[in-house]
Amino acid sequence: MWLQALFTSEDLIRALSRVTPARIALDKEDPNRFLWVSKPVHLQLSEGSIVLEARAQVHWDLLGVGVPIALKTISLSLSPVVQELDGQQVLSFRLQIEEADLSGVPSFVEKSLVARVNEALRESNTKMSWRFLETLDFKFKLPIISPQREVSLYARVGSAEVTEEGLTLTVGWGLDAERLNGQDGLAPPEVISELASPVSD
Repeated sequence: MWLQALFTSEDLIRALSRVTPARIALDKEDPNRFLWVSKPVHLQLSEGSIVLEARAQVHWDLLGVGVPIALKTISLSLSPVVQELDGQQVLSFRLQIEEADLSGVPSFVEKSLVARVNEALRESNTKMSWRFLETLDFKFKLPIISPQREVSLYARVGSAEVTEEGLTLTVGWGLDAERLNGQDGLAPPEVISELASPVSD
């Protein structure tokens, strides 16, 4: 059984507005290295990625000095991919700066800084992951059936795709059921094999 969920651009910008402003860690060893992103100003969907436009700050070493660098605008792409993590499928988002406006920063420094931040973002992909198979497991009881059973609806596999319409998440489901409290199945009710003969006058 397969189910699909479509997240439109309106759904995505609403969700991203709820989780931003936010810091994205760029170095496990140094908490002072991070990318700060404001609420989205604009969102665009292209084949394979969600492009978010926002204001941002990069906290990084610039010429040996750790300083915050303001970005008037940033185009940050989020590319979803379903991959294996610890033996389980997860939905991860690969982040990459497509364009950045670093006013007042020399162009050679800007290119080097953006390249280093993108490298750090690639290494931190696992932090932007959703273990959707765990989240989409459901159990419910069938109260009107005796003996009572518990039905399990569980996600087995999934895929993600971004098109101009939105982000489509496709999930393959499995279905199972088990008796509760060790109850045995009920025997079929007795059937009257012969009908009584009609009474004659």
